Amino acid sequence: MIEKMHKVLFAGPLEIRSDFIVKLQEKGVVEPESYKGELFSKNGKEVDTSSADRILAIFKTLKKYRSEALETDLRKDGKILIHEIIEQLPLIEDELRAAKENELQLNKTKSILEPLGDFDITDLNDIEKRGSVCLQFWETSLKNFEKASFDGVFPLIIKDDGKKIYLITVSKEKISLEGLSEIIVNDDIKSIDKKLEETKNEKENILKKIYSFVPYDRDIYDLYLKELNIVNYDNVISASIEPLDGKIFVVQGWCPDKELKSIYEMVKEMPVTVMEIEPEKNDRIPTFMKNKGPAAIGQELVEFYDTPSYTDWDPSSIVFFSFLLFFSMIMGDGGYGLLLFIIMIVVKLKVKNPKPSGKRIINMGMALTFGTFVYGIISGGFFGLSPDNKIFGWLVKLQLFNGGCTNPDGSMNSTDLNNMMRAAIIIGIVHITLSLIVKSAKSILDEKDFLEPLRKLAWIFAMWLFFFYYGKPFMGISSQLPIQLNAIYAALGIVAVISGIKAGSFNPVKILLSAFLGVYDGVQFFSDVLSYIRIFALGLSGALIAQTFNSLAYGLIESGGLFIVLGAFVFIAGHLLNIGLCLMSAVIHGLRLNVLEYYRWSFEGAGRAFKPFKNLVN
Repeated sequence: MIEKMHKVLFAGPLEIRSDFIVKLQEKGVVEPESYKGELFSKNGKEVDTSSADRILAIFKTLKKYRSEALETDLRKDGKILIHEIIEQLPLIEDELRAAKENELQLNKTKSILEPLGDFDITDLNDIEKRGSVCLQFWETSLKNFEKASFDGVFPLIIKDDGKKIYLITVSKEKISLEGLSEIIVNDDIKSIDKKLEETKNEKENILKKIYSFVPYDRDIYDLYLKELNIVNYDNVISASIEPLDGKIFVVQGWCPDKELKSIYEMVKEMPVTVMEIEPEKNDRIPTFMKNKGPAAIGQELVEFYDTPSYTDWDPSSIVFFSFLLFFSMIMGDGGYGLLLFIIMIVVKLKVKNPKPSGKRIINMGMALTFGTFVYGIISGGFFGLSPDNKIFGWLVKLQLFNGGCTNPDGSMNSTDLNNMMRAAIIIGIVHITLSLIVKSAKSILDEKDFLEPLRKLAWIFAMWLFFFYYGKPFMGISSQLPIQLNAIYAALGIVAVISGIKAGSFNPVKILLSAFLGVYDGVQFFSDVLSYIRIFALGLSGALIAQTFNSLAYGLIESGGLFIVLGAFVFIAGHLLNIGLCLMSAVIHGLRLNVLEYYRWSFEGAGRAFKPFKNLVN
């Protein structure tokens, strides 16, 4: 649920401000807010975050190298001090960067020299000195070489690869040749290889030094949290005001309803006054969500996309159960669900003392996979095998419908196809109906608006009547009765009248336009309801892909010999691929139906999360 928030004001003598703010930070239940009025000036203390930013950068650097470091590198050396890491790591990284650049340049030079062959630079220098000649290396195309003029120069071709020609010229003095590019030679390959080896050793030594710092990344992060505590403390000081010529201090902020009593208890022994004040119209009240059980898992899903507005009703429970249903139906296969559920049990047993968020994610995974397993029993699908199969024949007794929508002979079962498609549409109408009911209740209880709920109720009736009127008889309910059509018209009339009243004007044009746009919402309702067909379509596609891989594997296994091994590979690899595709579809579209179709009619969003001022180290 979304906790009720109070805007509170703290006031006390300036000399105890620091002690009070330290206690407030230790308490960790208030989100201080900067004073926005013009009557008083803020403290205005400049907050320096450079130290915290620098330490965070060091932590991120060490985290980057942790994946590269060997197990033997992850042992602490008692001689290393944290401040040494902070001072030395940026300099060592500069050395590593320079070594990498040097290595890159040497490799580039080597690639240029390789076509010239294996020579010794000292021999070339000796020839030039003894013969009083100038040796130059060149690179050119075959066409330019044929056009080149070598008057008074002795050219010697070193390499001709059909595209480029590499040559050396001997002349009395340095020359330039039109159409030829000179290759400046100051080294040979042997000496470059030697330098590359030295650079490689230098890099390894530098990396060893960095790896020796990696085990201290948690200590660095703890130091960062300490610095961040100081930054947050300074921010509160900066946000406070000092009225009465600096004799007192005033700090304002937000506090959850359940923690307000503890705040009053905290200031009992201090000369500090706590006052609850009314929020202003332009205040963005922070949203503090606190849930347990399934709703806590749903909260993870809600916060993944957006933070609810403070005026929203917490959608966590509905989102969790609807996502569980959508995920299970899209995955569709009980065998996949059982396999993934076993994996999640292993993960739960292996991960000791996970963080609260990690624990919720593991529990979410277990709920989703178990839900898939249960749905697989209901729909009779296990690894794409039909219920008549000898292995899973017992499922026929538990099966409510054929999730694979195929007959034993492989032909499509039109009855199950229609039933599953209509079931998906009914789920969509139910889901949107819940959203409209939530919005209606919120309008009545929070906004004291009784017209809007009536319009929402009219749309609920219109959707259901439309489904039963234009669809085939369903669950014994006849369709296309005159009273149903008249009821649809009546519901749309109610929508038009209320929308016209909501225009808030006596201008006939505005009233008519508002009425038309109100009824035009029916297009959006129709579109949203049809979106739920994806539940059926994706579930069916997963089942058909599974059956296709089964057919391929069975055909290979029947051939005997080595084809049995190939058939087993096709079965395992095919189902693993299908599980991956089904997982992506189930997660993406399961959440999409909540975020776009459900949220549209009852969720405001765009809220800001409650961030209490607290001691981050403890």
